[in-house]
Amino acid sequence: MVLEIQTADGEPEETPDVLGKKATKPEWRTAVALVELGWSFDFQVTFFGGRTLRGGQIVDFVVDTIPATPLFVDGRYVHGGAGKTEKDKLLRETLVNLTGGRLRHPVVFYDDELATLEMAENTVRQEFGRRN
Repeated sequence: MVLEIQTADGEPEETPDVLGKKATKPEWRTAVALVELGWSFDFQVTFFGGRTLRGGQIVDFVVDTIPATPLFVDGRYVHGGAGKTEKDKLLRETLVNLTGGRLRHPVVFYDDELATLEMAENTVRQEFGRRN
């Protein structure tokens, strides 16, 4: 189940859990919003060896669109610098190219777009809409 321990305001008390894996609060809010809007997904998906191989990566979410959409939840502090942004873009383009069109172009949400559950739901709805 996506939701674990919550406080009265709906937020997780400690490190949240998504599909049995540890998540950041922005990742957790994204997961809740995806579920609320009817989307299924995989979480923390390894491609090309993950962090153990050069060029490998872990995608925060792979949303079950057709074709599937890689979704990254990034912090602006860590991923916002010019050099880091270019490296991230290159890795994401590599992901699309090496999967031979089996994935859509990656989507990136930043932590400041996901500061509350309401903001997360609005961000997810704007990008993916509601799945019927």
